[in-house]
Amino acid sequence: LHSDVNICLQNWTSVKVIGVTFFQNMPNLRWQKRPLFSNGILMLIFLLLLVTQTTISVRLAMTNVNNFAHGSVIIITGYFGEFIDRVVFNLLAGKDIVFHFNPRFTHNKVYRNSKINGTWGKEEFDSEFPFAKGSNFSLFIVCQRTGYRVFVDYKAKFFYEHRFLVPRVDKVTVDGDKNMTKLYDLLVY
Repeated sequence: LHSDVNICLQNWTSVKVIGVTFFQNMPNLRWQKRPLFSNGILMLIFLLLLVTQTTISVRLAMTNVNNFAHGSVIIITGYFGEFIDRVVFNLLAGKDIVFHFNPRFTHNKVYRNSKINGTWGKEEFDSEFPFAKGSNFSLFIVCQRTGYRVFVDYKAKFFYEHRFLVPRVDKVTVDGDKNMTKLYDLLVY
């Protein structure tokens, strides 16, 4: 990439990238053209802004599930970054979300729901929030006869009653900001 003409005034050059203005100390006072990232500091600032200012929700993981039934267990382990906002764990049956598990760090609540035939059900949440920013986590989702029992760091924390007569889960997905969540394992037993 190359910048357009840079204006040097009083030993400073103004460089504008995607609406953000950076300043680089320059010993000269003249018009010049120079590569935008010729200075390593500019590149570092640009990359830091991209990493710290961008929250893009992406599919972090997906696995196909066979023979998911009562007694099946989903194990997810990972790390939540210091600036995480939310992460979403979904159990899918075709296009339906039979179990939506959504820790929201800004609200300190874990929201649970289902989306059947394109319609969201009644959202459930508790005041307990067992997750912490900047820490590892383990999540076990156990399919029981009447619902999903969720264990966080080996302790039973949540129960979500089935809204489908027979849970026919065929996929498990994890969505969130890839810069704020690292997944170590996504296993189904």
